Amino acid sequence: MSRSGSTALGVRPPEWNDTYKAKIKKIFDQCDDDKSGTVTLEELGRALTADKDLCRILGIEKDAAQPGNEDKLREVFAAVDVDGSDELDFDEFGLFFQSRVEILRYLPGTDDEDKFCIIQESIEQIREHANEIHPMAIPGLFNDRIENIKPTVDGLADAILDDIGDAVDCFLEPNKIIKSKREVGYVLASRGATKANFDAYGDAMLSSFETGYGEGWTAAHLEAWGKCLGNLMDMYRLGVEDFQKEERDEKQAAIEAAKAAEAEAKAAADKAAIKAAEDAKKAAEEAKKAAEKEAAEAQKAVEAAEKKRKEEDEKRAREREEKARKLAAAEAKKNEEELAEERKLKEQRMALVRANQAARMKREAEALKDQEPFCFCLTKGMVKGTPLY
Repeated sequence: MSRSGSTALGVRPPEWNDTYKAKIKKIFDQCDDDKSGTVTLEELGRALTADKDLCRILGIEKDAAQPGNEDKLREVFAAVDVDGSDELDFDEFGLFFQSRVEILRYLPGTDDEDKFCIIQESIEQIREHANEIHPMAIPGLFNDRIENIKPTVDGLADAILDDIGDAVDCFLEPNKIIKSKREVGYVLASRGATKANFDAYGDAMLSSFETGYGEGWTAAHLEAWGKCLGNLMDMYRLGVEDFQKEERDEKQAAIEAAKAAEAEAKAAADKAAIKAAEDAKKAAEEAKKAAEKEAAEAQKAVEAAEKKRKEEDEKRAREREEKARKLAAAEAKKNEEELAEERKLKEQRMALVRANQAARMKREAEALKDQEPFCFCLTKGMVKGTPLY
């Protein structure tokens, strides 16, 4: 690791505050057997073997610290040995906690033992004085202070009163109660609790301790009890984060499910549309084929009818020709006598007709003559009748 604060590979170590640096340094020194300022793979292995809880703190699988699993431990070591020197300096060692700040939060600090002593020494004083000034002691003082805090969260006050004892008992080993208090925070979050609620209720409890202690309460007491309550509220907050993450995951899952359902519906609609189009195309093609077939059959019917008509016309023509031929033949067979007789009969009929016509005209003329006398004058080839009077 370069002294400028960046690794040889350009990886910047986390920017730790002084409290976290002190906690990391305490663990680093625990692993640095020879106090050389660096930790080797062998030193890390020995430290893990000596302190079984160190695996959990550093985030190393327990089996990696077991004899015979040196390869696993070497992989873990190499992951933070960014400059490949086979030694971890303080910055590289701090990479064990880069994504595990939660662990650092609850590791005992350099002065936590002093704070723990202050807490233990003040408990009896708080209990006795609180009983003197309030009939319900600390719970009464606490309930008075949260009475006007809005919004209220069902079960939060009872949870703090129930859990403060565990927070005191495990002040130096808060990891022992993280899981259970985190679960409490999750339940409280499901009832609407937020991080702001924990701040307000935590301040109310701290004020109750101060009032319960009475005279002699110092900044040291405030810091010690503040750290104890802070640990408990932080554990609750982890539960809130779990709940919020679960809500986000559920919402995201719902969104993804809705998107998937929408995509599925769209795919189904597209598929149905494609099928409908294909069916329509197929139906159109079948209709076209049926129409073409019908048209072809109609054309065949027309051609057949035309052929039949033509044949019938030809047949009638042949029949007429045959009849004419027969008539012509019959006429040809008639002898000249029959023809002469026929001509004679015709002439007789014509003579009779002319005679009848002449007789009729004569009768008409006589009838006219009897009715009115006429004078006939011949003028320029014209006959002009003029009455005598």
